[in-house]
Amino acid sequence: MTSEQDADLIVVGGGPAGVMAGLLFARAGCEVRIFEKHADFFRDFRGDTVHPSTMEILDQLGMLERFLQRPHNKVDKAELRLAGREWTIGDLSHLHTPAPFIAMMPQWEFLDFLRVEAKAFPAFTSRWRRRSKALLRSRAGWLASD
Repeated sequence: MTSEQDADLIVVGGGPAGVMAGLLFARAGCEVRIFEKHADFFRDFRGDTVHPSTMEILDQLGMLERFLQRPHNKVDKAELRLAGREWTIGDLSHLHTPAPFIAMMPQWEFLDFLRVEAKAFPAFTSRWRRRSKALLRSRAGWLASD
């Protein structure tokens, strides 16, 4: 058992939802610890797309400009060639949002971006190689069962 007495919140899992939750709670002043079982973000993920709605939230948080400085490709429309004819089957360029496109970015890059942004808040800490099966709250604080 490992004690994390000073944490208001422990997030188990450093995926997009976990790191974003940690960032938002730390931004609000909560002492946050993220437990991630891996040593880093460099592994194969399910998705490498950041959608306009996510980038709109990043803009609202004042982070979009820094996010777009990370390596990415922009996809603002999808086209299909069928029977010798070109068809546009999706066009994001008309959206009224700060980033009307999909950012093609490896998920490890996006997670690292969120982690760096979260580290700006003293209340945020990430713990690597930390596998947890259960969390218990005692009078001494939070206890993580490895």
